[in-house]
Amino acid sequence: MTLAGTTGLRLYLGATMGLSLWLRSTFPASAIADAITDDQLFVKLARNILVGRWLGPYSEYTHVKGVFYSLFIDLSFLSGVPLKIFEQAAYLGAALLFCEVVARLHRRRWAAALLFAFLALNPILFHPELARVVREGVYIPLALGVVALAGGGFLIKHRTRAAQIFWLAALGLAGGAFWLTREEALWLGPALLPLFGSWMYRTRREWRRWIVLAVPIVAFLVPVSAVLMTGEVYNAVYDSLKRAIVHTSTFSENAIAMRTGLATLDVLERERLGERALRMGAALRERLRDALGGYEMVKDVRGLGMLSGIEFQTPSSLKLRLPFEAFRQIHAGMFGQVIVMRMFRDWGVLTQVCGNNFMVLKVAPPLTVSEGQLDHFVEAITAVVDLMHTSGSFWTEALSLARRAVNV
Repeated sequence: MTLAGTTGLRLYLGATMGLSLWLRSTFPASAIADAITDDQLFVKLARNILVGRWLGPYSEYTHVKGVFYSLFIDLSFLSGVPLKIFEQAAYLGAALLFCEVVARLHRRRWAAALLFAFLALNPILFHPELARVVREGVYIPLALGVVALAGGGFLIKHRTRAAQIFWLAALGLAGGAFWLTREEALWLGPALLPLFGSWMYRTRREWRRWIVLAVPIVAFLVPVSAVLMTGEVYNAVYDSLKRAIVHTSTFSENAIAMRTGLATLDVLERERLGERALRMGAALRERLRDALGGYEMVKDVRGLGMLSGIEFQTPSSLKLRLPFEAFRQIHAGMFGQVIVMRMFRDWGVLTQVCGNNFMVLKVAPPLTVSEGQLDHFVEAITAVVDLMHTSGSFWTEALSLARRAVNV
């Protein structure tokens, strides 16, 4: 939905802009000749730029104000449009863009059109102070334009990525012009923060509607990945024959992989492996809490389904703290890797620590794991945790290995 979607609205918007420009023309431009940091400075810089001397001879006033307004004065001169009409036209363009964003977001054309009339006929625009050659003439439309472009770039759902890139590129240019107009641009923060917060909230909601299965679904070296989405998202992505291949590759689809994936999904549904994972995973975590709860280095056991984590913590007793700190000095992940080594070498169980937290041991058995295999895992991890609390060999052997590795 666009703001000027009907002939009536186009006539209304055109009449409103005409009235606004006519009112602006009744207030002739004026300048204060001795305003060396305002009117005089901007005109002087504009004249120097126009004749090819850039900012002219350097003085203590050269960089007192940003250069964009002087460039804007030159554009007005080259176009043959009076400066104040040029400023008003820039403001009306920013206001029209802002109301276009409002119309697309709220799908109420006439409400956005009424908002445009309010902005176009805002009495502050016809204040005598704005008749001077001061940067507020372009400062106001740039501020409104930056807010409008930010809303359009982040909040509007564009049909193509190129359209969104266009909005964001325009936002960058407008933001740069704004910064070169008035250096204390931080006050725009209160206006942009709600837009950013809304974008974050919308993005969070969107991700809830997508489930990305970025790992192979099936074993036997047949790679398959999948993206699950709602019908609304699907219709937005694959809305035409041209866009039917918009999401392809990674593994690249083939008949064998698709058939294998369907067979795997049939097994998951027929054998109720999801329900089984929830039931057996909850029982596994309960057993781990019972077995490991008494050890000071075990902080928590948590998870969902067949994916669990055993979180360890820094010991408080001096007997364990000293070797633990020695491990940490060698490498932050050494403690976790020693547990992984012990589990594999002594018990034949393959585990790994989390990549973003070396103090968490991942427990991720396959969905088809048996009760006996879970019993073996609980026995194994209990023995390794008990060893780290009761025997110095857990620490000394690993430290010896580390020293030999350093000497290689």
